[in-house]
Amino acid sequence: MPASILTLSLLLAAAPQDIPPPMQVIPAESVERQILQWQPGAVRCADSGDLGAEIAATTMVAPYPLTLATAVPPAAITLSFDVAADGRAVNIRPAGTQRLRFDARDVMPSLRASRFAAGVVQRDCRITYTPALQPLAKADLSSLARLGASPGQRLDPAAWQQMAQGNCRDRPRVTPLLRAYPDRRKLAMVEGQRSWSFVRYDIDAEGQPVNPATVISSGDPALDAEVRSAVSQGRYAGGPRTGCGLMWWTPPATIAAPPIPAGGESDGNKAC
Repeated sequence: MPASILTLSLLLAAAPQDIPPPMQVIPAESVERQILQWQPGAVRCADSGDLGAEIAATTMVAPYPLTLATAVPPAAITLSFDVAADGRAVNIRPAGTQRLRFDARDVMPSLRASRFAAGVVQRDCRITYTPALQPLAKADLSSLARLGASPGQRLDPAAWQQMAQGNCRDRPRVTPLLRAYPDRRKLAMVEGQRSWSFVRYDIDAEGQPVNPATVISSGDPALDAEVRSAVSQGRYAGGPRTGCGLMWWTPPATIAAPPIPAGGESDGNKAC
């Protein structure tokens, strides 16, 4: 036997004891998806007498909900701001050294969309937003509806089944032959707030939607009626089915930006 082959044979014979066991990949534990909702607290302003005095909002807009794959809620957020003569919050900024996380991206816009008493200027106001987590699989109807109408959020089949129980999502799915949409021209937009409506319906053997009913909505009767009308005009193949659902919303009207404050303490970009 050639020396090279003998050497290789000896190495192979001795190798097994030096070879580490195969790497084992342990799957990470699945984390239940949660609905995160920021709950606005009381507003207190220095101009109202002292920081212990609370002022009431005429309209308090809650931030959009979103989903997180975590069981640990984020920290509460405190914002400082002023109230201008038109009742809008201005000069909104995190209190102290706080930094807003991505999951709090709608907290400041929602405060800007809120309204306070017009004609009363307030300074050095504060509000704390407290996070509340709710398991998506056990969420109530109101939370699911608000989530489904929020930008960038989608309800999975299990959530839709919670909102409208039936066989409408069973395979094979029904085939849409004709779709109708609400006429946005008939609908008014609200500053800083989406209007939304969730309609449940069934489909008969001929493919015609029946029993359309508004299950839950933001409270715009014109939008509710327009969504029911659009649902009734659809046609499908593959019926009959029960527990179908449609969520529709109108975008918020734009809120005018506040005037840029004169002067500043920063030497940064003056045009920013």
